[in-house]
Amino acid sequence: MIEKKIIVISSLSSSLVNFRFDLLKELVKHGYEVVALGPEKDADTIKTLTSIGVRFRVFSLERNGFNPIKDINTIRELRKIYKEEKPDFILPYTVKPVVYSNIAKIGSNIKSLNWITGLGFYGLESKTFRDKISKSIMTFLYKLSFKKNDIVVFQNNDDLMYFKDKGILKYRNTITPGSGINIEKYSYSLPQTEIIKFIFVGRLIKAKGIDVFIKAAEILKDKYNNIEFTVVGAVDEGNPEAIQKEEYELLREKGFVNFTGHVNNVIDYVRESSVFVLPSIYREGVPRSILEAMALGRAIITTDNVGCRETVIKDYNGILIEKNNVSNLIEAMEFFCKNQDLIIEYGKNSRLLAESKFDVKIVNNIILESLKDL
Repeated sequence: MIEKKIIVISSLSSSLVNFRFDLLKELVKHGYEVVALGPEKDADTIKTLTSIGVRFRVFSLERNGFNPIKDINTIRELRKIYKEEKPDFILPYTVKPVVYSNIAKIGSNIKSLNWITGLGFYGLESKTFRDKISKSIMTFLYKLSFKKNDIVVFQNNDDLMYFKDKGILKYRNTITPGSGINIEKYSYSLPQTEIIKFIFVGRLIKAKGIDVFIKAAEILKDKYNNIEFTVVGAVDEGNPEAIQKEEYELLREKGFVNFTGHVNNVIDYVRESSVFVLPSIYREGVPRSILEAMALGRAIITTDNVGCRETVIKDYNGILIEKNNVSNLIEAMEFFCKNQDLIIEYGKNSRLLAESKFDVKIVNNIILESLKDL
């Protein structure tokens, strides 16, 4: 077999290890020469990638917002990298890498497999004129990016249909069940039921539903004497949609929610919990935090929302609630308070669902087969 070269392009270098490590190993195992691009020159990331035979290169990328000068420089830099590396394929994921890496290959014979891991703000309702302009620009750039021979991979059918409705997709596409997780790294553990512990893991922004979680906790805290609420995540300073530092400190003083701040051992906190809660209104791919909780054997409460709904089967492993609905979340939490035996049953079912649907091996096989079709 003639060795093919593929460049995997990320918007955050650490994600190459945290979210794509198993895929990169499989690509090397199947005979690909793999080069990984990321915007940060992170020593630990480079060391880990080198250990599995993946070569890392840094490239310039402004992750947030539009900056025409910097974004054009990113495209130029990618074109230069393509000329030096001469790849057969590129595999970009997240918005900017997908758009700019494809624009950079215009005029070349490079083929691309584009992984849409969620739409973020692009899939949300436009609240301002600026939002409408930004989304119009994104639609134009997506249309400019995708060519006839490229493949676009989605994590849920809603995102696929969204792209079709926008007239972006005219050619080949497929769906994976999220990014997948390495089931072997997440051993099942029996959930806590003597004290029912509801846990939220994520950025402390309204789009992730942190405000809904806190309001529900404040109402329920005095109603039951055997429940606790934990929030794992740091304040996203500078983000207008985030809980601000002053509010965060005030909530910590009130004490009805345990705020851990940023931690490196998130899994340990999930293991100590009973029910995992993510009332997200964000345009998710499939939230990895939910997949990890499922693999650990936790019942799930999440929104009937794009990407989230893929993780819950009614009356089997969790409850879907309406977006921005505090009362609905309270009802779901009380269901588990009144049916503690189902915390264990639903948790076991979550594990089974993670194994059968979200194992990273399933996802990686879809990616590898899609590459063969390019």
